[in-house]
Amino acid sequence: MMNRLLPVTLLFLSLFSSVYGAYTKFSALSEERHEELAEHISSGDHKKETSLLKRKHLLGGWGGVREWLLERGITTTSSYVNDALGNPLGGESQGFTQTGSWGLDFRADLKKIFGWCGAEFYTSVLWRSGTSLSKKFIGNQFPVQQVYGGQTVRLNEVYFQQRLPKGDFMCQIGRLDAGNHFLQNPLYYKFVSNAFCGNPIGVFFNFPAFTAYPNPTWAAYMEVKPTPKFLVKFAVFNANNRIFKNAYHGLNFTFDNNFGVQWITEWGYLHQQQKEDRGLPGNYKVGAMYQTGTVALFDGGTVRGNYFWYLHVDQMIYRKGGPESKLGATPFAVVLLTQNDRNLFPVFFTTGLVYKGLIPKREKDDTTFGVAYGSYSSSLRKVQRESRMRGVVGPFGDKSQNYEMVIELNHWFQVTPWLSIIPDMQYIIKPRGLSDVPNALVFGAEIEIEI
Repeated sequence: MMNRLLPVTLLFLSLFSSVYGAYTKFSALSEERHEELAEHISSGDHKKETSLLKRKHLLGGWGGVREWLLERGITTTSSYVNDALGNPLGGESQGFTQTGSWGLDFRADLKKIFGWCGAEFYTSVLWRSGTSLSKKFIGNQFPVQQVYGGQTVRLNEVYFQQRLPKGDFMCQIGRLDAGNHFLQNPLYYKFVSNAFCGNPIGVFFNFPAFTAYPNPTWAAYMEVKPTPKFLVKFAVFNANNRIFKNAYHGLNFTFDNNFGVQWITEWGYLHQQQKEDRGLPGNYKVGAMYQTGTVALFDGGTVRGNYFWYLHVDQMIYRKGGPESKLGATPFAVVLLTQNDRNLFPVFFTTGLVYKGLIPKREKDDTTFGVAYGSYSSSLRKVQRESRMRGVVGPFGDKSQNYEMVIELNHWFQVTPWLSIIPDMQYIIKPRGLSDVPNALVFGAEIEIEI
């Protein structure tokens, strides 16, 4: 019976789960999520989850399908997110929209299947829909809904992974998202605004071929742990933003590129994160990327190459409970710097604080506050001023763009282990860097469901 039921069940889940697509967290933290699922199913805990409100996943063990797959070396997860927001004040006009994202992914343990130790195969699919509040009503640069982008059915990552037994070396090759490994941190996913969530959004305006969920490209990635406290990453990505078009549905596998290739590295220090450590944990990272190929300058010329570097710091400053406790306050900051003559945001930074367990007796909730700031290029403003003085509208308009800032406050209510509801408030200052667009106040909520 199970052999006949499995293909039908997987087909149903693939189609149903692809109705919207998934958010960045779904892809970037896939390894941790699959490990947790495998442990949950292998321990038999899913069989004890008779109550809908107490089970880890909405559909539990999928009627035995998850256990049957795990026995054969396969884990599969699904997740849904919806951002429903409106701007009652400010922006170009006022309105309300929703964006949805639902995805399905598979991980195959090649040791269990073929006896290949440390090897895995991973792939994911998604479907997104909805309308951007920022694009339709506010008119600001940094989307207030983090699940807007790539609104269609598409294939995301497809890659092979090899890890050495000691866990101090890992490599991936295939179709990868750069944002899963670089310029990312779990704290970023606590925000609804796309200025923060997943990756600091400034990198995508400066480097349109920088890949992130749901737009992968051909790449090779490796990470090395020379000591337990240091993590070093290296990667090379094919730089072609044309393949991100919705019309391709993630199936354009060309090696052609329009921006050359991207060489990326990140060096991180893992502070107080070993089992024997008793201090407050933190992460300190510095990274850089160099992109080959021709880049257009704001003054009309061209130049070979483009680069940026970044610094990330997060450090728990208060912990409630012992060394094993995750309750407490963790501030973070990240800054991106790049060249002024060819990049829209030569200076971009985000900073904020995530407090887990702020409300008594709600230890699984998170309270989040953050500020994102992007300064438009002074070279761009110079070209815009010259256009205004000549009385013509150039390729970048004739209005000087200064900066855009986002302030966000939300609270994650962990209603059940599989359901989170996040009331959210954002304030957008100088939308698209223009003084003639009123600052916008945004209210709404995000809903996340683990299937």
